[in-house]
Amino acid sequence: RPLVLGVAYPYDWGFVPATRAEDGDPLDAMVYHDMATYPGVVIPAKAIGVVRLVDKDPGSSKWVRNDRLITVPADERRWDDATDLEQRIQEELSQFFVVVTMMTGKKVRTEGFEGPKAANRLVETAVRAYDRGGK
Repeated sequence: RPLVLGVAYPYDWGFVPATRAEDGDPLDAMVYHDMATYPGVVIPAKAIGVVRLVDKDPGSSKWVRNDRLITVPADERRWDDATDLEQRIQEELSQFFVVVTMMTGKKVRTEGFEGPKAANRLVETAVRAYDRGGK
């Protein structure tokens, strides 16, 4: 979706194919790297962490988990664990996800970062959900 004025994606943003997250959409993923790419490019990547996020629609009392997967290109050797990223980077990514979600009218809150084990569990769960047709 288009972002609001003044907000830009800090890194490549997309989804993991053949997955279904708890919100019913494909699993959201950000590729943390320092190279320029183009829309529509498929980037082979490895999961290094998760930004835990929950949101709820206006008028709803139910919070829905909507975690964001943090990945790096598959051959990246500098980063293996998102919890090792500088605190400032973690805060900026968390705030980015809050801002873009808030502009949809939803209430949102982040619940911190987790490392590669949590990221791989998240992907496995989303693949199973996709295979079951979201049930």
